[in-house]
Parts: sequence; structure tokens; C-alpha cells
Amino acid sequence: MACSRRTVLTLCIVVVGMFCFPTPRALAGGLEGKWKVKVEPDEDARRAGEKEFDDTLVFTATKFHSEACKGKGFAETNYDEDTRRFGPTAFTAEATSDKQGKAKWTGTVTATEITGDLVWTKKDGTEIRYSYKGSKS
Repeated sequence: MACSRRTVLTLCIVVVGMFCFPTPRALAGGLEGKWKVKVEPDEDARRAGEKEFDDTLVFTATKFHSEACKGKGFAETNYDEDTRRFGPTAFTAEATSDKQGKAKWTGTVTATEITGDLVWTKKDGTEIRYSYKGSKS
């Protein structure tokens, strides 16, 4: 079976385009992987006795978990991702624990840096707020 010159040219253009114009996820560095972060309580949380801690945030193609929160019973969860061409990637993930309540993580990734907020809503409705920042490991 012979290919026409036009077919070969079209295929070449498609292949070159795939390599010359990376996806927004590739440009932003993507979420997938492990992120080492420093998590710091806000002023109200500090007064309530909360301390800063080191954590590792783990993203797979569809799931998210915090190593520190997983140790407290928070389950791995799906996450929502908002990727803009040539811009940062934003995400939201909400993990739950039967005993601890829920932990809502929001953040932004630019290349190898990550920043964001964590709101831990305890079973009694108390909210504890943190901010975090770190880098891909």
C-alpha cells in the first residue's frame, strides 16, 4: 500500500506539532509525583496549640494523599486540576477521615514549586487553617 505525498506530509506535520507544542500539563511541570512541603498554622491555629510540620504530598494520575494526614486516618482521594496553557496548575483535593473530619487542600504549582492552603475541619466543626509551600522531590 503506497502513501500519497499529501498523507506523508500531514503525518509529518502532526508528529512535529506533538513535539514542538507541549501540553499545558508539561509546561506547568504537572502535579504527578511527590512534593516536600512545610505546613504552617495560621495565627489562630497557633494560639490553639497547632504546630508547623513537614509533609509529603503525593499525586498520581488520579489520586492525592498527604503522608502526614494519611497517618491520621485521612484516605487517599481524587483531586480536581485546573491547567492553563503557559500558566500555573491549580488543584483542589478533599480527604476524609472517620475520626478526624475532613482536610481540604488547595494549591498552585509552577514548574517545581508548590504553594497553597489546608483547611482541616474537625468532626466538631472546628476549622484549623494552614498554609504550605515546597518543591518537587
